Amino acid sequence: MATDVLDGRLARKYQLETKLGYLLDGLGDRAFHVTAYLLLLLHGTLNVLLAWVLIFREISQYAVRLVEADWQSSNSMIDRAVTQTYTATVQIIIFLELTRALLAPHAKPEGYVLLVNLLLGAIGIASYSRIIPRPLHAWREAITG
Repeated sequence: MATDVLDGRLARKYQLETKLGYLLDGLGDRAFHVTAYLLLLLHGTLNVLLAWVLIFREISQYAVRLVEADWQSSNSMIDRAVTQTYTATVQIIIFLELTRALLAPHAKPEGYVLLVNLLLGAIGIASYSRIIPRPLHAWREAITG
């Protein structure tokens, strides 16, 4: 989590954002999120269906990122806010889960599990709003030529 923030800031500060760096940074972000979802699923904190929805979100976002060169630069302020909120929420939940696992490995209150699923579900659905229009736009462009 810390290196994600650090490498993003360093890349922007020193303008190291090459195409390869851009793609690898995105791949690292997706790998972190998918790993987090799988760990939450294995610990019984995340619902199976929600885990698949979130994993599909990561794959589809990266696929759009690979195909659409101006993905980052064409995002609105709302898109960026949704993305930052999504990433921060995932990181906070992982931190909470690690803390909970260390302090009380066998205790998992129902309210906690429900809260994790509601938070990730809500922010996951909101983040689809910035992914779904991209392939639809590309499809329309392909059809109309």
